[in-house]
Amino acid sequence: MWAGSIGKGLQRLRIADGKIETKRYTVSDGMPNNNVYCIVEDRVGNIWAGTEDGLLSLNPKSGDMRSHGFSASLLSNVFNERAAVCMSDGRLLFGTHDGIVEIEPEHHAAKTVAPHTAITEIMVNGGDWLLEKSSFSYDERNVTFCFSNFQYASLSSVLYQFCLDGYDAGWSAPTKDHTAVYRNLPPGRYVFRVRSNNGMGQWGEETVYEFTIRQPWWNRWWAWVLYVSVFAVAAVAVWRIVHLRRQIDVRRRVAAFQKDFYDRIEHELRNPVNVLLGASENVQVSGTSKTTVQSLRRGSKRMLGLMDMIRQFHRLSDMEMQIKAETDAMNEETEQRFRKIVSAIHGEEAEYREMAPPPINNITLLIIEGDEDNLTHLTDTLNPYFRIIGNRQLEDCEDLVARHRPSLVIIDISESEKTGCDITHRLHDAYPSLPIIHLSSYSDDARHLRSLRCGATDYIVKPFSGKVLTERVRKALEPPPVPQQEHVAADNVLTDVRDKRFLDLMDAALNAHVGDENFSVEQWAAILNLGRTQFYKKVKELTGQTPVQHLQAARLDYAARLLRDTPATIEEVMLSSGYRNPTHFYNSFNKKFGMSPNAYRNATLIDTEK
Repeated sequence: MWAGSIGKGLQRLRIADGKIETKRYTVSDGMPNNNVYCIVEDRVGNIWAGTEDGLLSLNPKSGDMRSHGFSASLLSNVFNERAAVCMSDGRLLFGTHDGIVEIEPEHHAAKTVAPHTAITEIMVNGGDWLLEKSSFSYDERNVTFCFSNFQYASLSSVLYQFCLDGYDAGWSAPTKDHTAVYRNLPPGRYVFRVRSNNGMGQWGEETVYEFTIRQPWWNRWWAWVLYVSVFAVAAVAVWRIVHLRRQIDVRRRVAAFQKDFYDRIEHELRNPVNVLLGASENVQVSGTSKTTVQSLRRGSKRMLGLMDMIRQFHRLSDMEMQIKAETDAMNEETEQRFRKIVSAIHGEEAEYREMAPPPINNITLLIIEGDEDNLTHLTDTLNPYFRIIGNRQLEDCEDLVARHRPSLVIIDISESEKTGCDITHRLHDAYPSLPIIHLSSYSDDARHLRSLRCGATDYIVKPFSGKVLTERVRKALEPPPVPQQEHVAADNVLTDVRDKRFLDLMDAALNAHVGDENFSVEQWAAILNLGRTQFYKKVKELTGQTPVQHLQAARLDYAARLLRDTPATIEEVMLSSGYRNPTHFYNSFNKKFGMSPNAYRNATLIDTEK
């Protein structure tokens, strides 16, 4: 029993001994298409099946099959469902989308000639090459083979198989494609084999093409010789260095042994020579002949001269060894000192932090940073200038702000931008004047804009310089500008210890002369050993006021303190604050505090009673 299917090819069912045997024929077996619409059997038992792409003839006994195409028109090769019949004279009629096809099976007997396949073209890296070329460089390892058996009459039924020895595990699956593509072939020798099917299940002889892909220059034999040579030279150099160090060490030990030996020899020789010299003197006193005594003395002195020569030789040898070993000793000493410094960096880090001076600004910053190393880095960067409260949990930010009331908050929103922006928005609503700086690893404008819109004062992209961060914090902490005529001093943020010392000295000198009406800016600058111009620029830079404005503000603050803390009269307060003109004093006080001195005292008394 034969059955056609849509997508599954042609099915054969056979019942033998109560068992059902099935066999399927598909495109991989030689069928023109897997969609079968009609089946008919001719008078000799061959099966004819109309498909969506041609007609199939199958010999059930031999298994040979062949595909037939009847026109270049696509519709002529598309058969209709159940439109096939075998006439009484043996002719076969099939219905197609372009009419009826009449076939005489005897005239379409399957040919049994095995096809010959030829390689028509070889493309390397997309370019054409002659077939005679059999050796390619390492850069030419993308190869495409084109082949054909030139059976154009039965083109739809032709199948190809190919194999690349040294790369493929075996023959490829049968395919109608007449190209084989290989990319990034490793260096080596290859044999490409290709064969084709005549449409009847008969495969022709294979065509063979041998070629080689050469090794890259860095993997050639001479390159490996060079690698081995360089390695050998390096090994010899290392061995020489080690050997020279050992020689220096041995020479040092030999020099030390020689010195000890010479010292002992000299000691052992000098003692008997000294005895001989003393004995010669005694002999001469006892009356021995003068000639004998002189000979004995000359011999003793010659031995003493030889010992001096040994000493000089030892000194020369010691100097030579010292010169040879001096460089190595200096290198070792430098290396030891370097290692001590490096090892002390981590060991003394905590101690350094504990001994670090207090911050130069009475300002508290809150830093929210999820990464521990980055939190430590930010703390170390800003700790000399501000009091730092660090935390790694973004969720604790609002509680920490409510508890410590920091002057500025730094939040890293890299890991959770939405949560960071939500918290920033709530903080901005609760504390409108609180500056908030966002840190992020992203530099795109969209994130920057979202950060500013949710209430952030500034947006800093990692990585950044510690100096840049400090300056951005300082700018964020600056108060908004006020009209110039009010002369309100800004609490500038200091980033230099020397500026802090200067302000302390300047205020100390000012407090000592605040009640002196004749105390001038020139005297003030002279106390600090500065010229008037230099002093003016420095005070303006650190306080935002001119020296005269700063002096007047200090006198008024002093007057306010006297009114608040002492029972002195208004006139006494005025004179103690360095003012002699009542009108000038009243106008200046009212301009700064918004009320007269008497009203200010009454207001402070009411606050005290409350």
